[in-house]
Amino acid sequence: MEKEMSSFKEKKIELNNNFSLIDKLNIMVDHFREHYDVEVCFCEIIGKRWSFIAGDANSHLPQRRIQMTENLGLIIDDSNLSESQIDKLVDVIESALSDTRDDFSD
Repeated sequence: MEKEMSSFKEKKIELNNNFSLIDKLNIMVDHFREHYDVEVCFCEIIGKRWSFIAGDANSHLPQRRIQMTENLGLIIDDSNLSESQIDKLVDVIESALSDTRDDFSD
């Protein structure tokens, strides 16, 4: 999966174009689904509430919540992933979103 994840890093160029944050998140959701068979969705965190903003909101798969920033969360189907694979996925997403951190600040 490490080699596979590195191909997504190359797609960061695509994410740095003039896309909205939601567009960027949906590009990532589609990429992970199509190329790695990994289901993810993103949520805006408002207090204790996680409000869906990108990905499959109706997914009923085994899920794990990962808080990416104060206001942005990741929900991932972790049933087929090891802990190290999840860590790599999170690193790739954080790297891809590094230019958009301010889009989701208070």
